[in-house]
Amino acid sequence: MSLSCMHLTREMLNAPHELSLDRVDLTLESARAAADEAARAYDEDPMLISWYEAESGRHSPRVECCREDKPGWLAYAESRGGDLVFSINHLSYVFVYAPSGRLMRAAGGQA
Repeated sequence: MSLSCMHLTREMLNAPHELSLDRVDLTLESARAAADEAARAYDEDPMLISWYEAESGRHSPRVECCREDKPGWLAYAESRGGDLVFSINHLSYVFVYAPSGRLMRAAGGQA
């Protein structure tokens, strides 16, 4: 099994914020809009690092990592400062953000 295709569990996420949204017409785009809005309540300019859609198994970025305990897209986000996590409807969608400036520091730049 590809590590980026590993089945996600809640225990893999670092302190996720759970959002419950009406399932009628819920799409990746509407889920992301809700997560973006919620993330702005914690940081004025959060950067989306990765996302996951359970029903289709789609995720971004499409990376594979050498971690055996988490999917590649999640390990990628965490290694780049992604510590603001939103789970929508119990892992139906997951969005991982880095707070302002965190990504630059994680990459060795200046904040």
